[in-house]
Amino acid sequence: MVVVDDELEEDETYKIIVYAVMHDDEYASSSSRKAAQLLVDQVESRLSGCEGVTVEIACLKPEAEITLSDLRLLKRWDFDYLSLRDPDSEDLPRH
Repeated sequence: MVVVDDELEEDETYKIIVYAVMHDDEYASSSSRKAAQLLVDQVESRLSGCEGVTVEIACLKPEAEITLSDLRLLKRWDFDYLSLRDPDSEDLPRH
């Protein structure tokens, strides 16, 4: 698989994979993992609703499962400033 930043033609679909990564100790916490998974599900739902975008995979992983090979392939979506919110909230942060 090759990741490129090029714009696609109008009739092409962006195929994306979303990995949300948590610190291992946070991932081990059932309540933290559940809250983070809700956010991943919301992001997947919103992205899937975008015309011309297909979310092939959206999953939550502990950082120990991200390999050096993954790091060579992945492109970082810089939303490090986000924090956990009320899991009952429908709101996603906006730019």
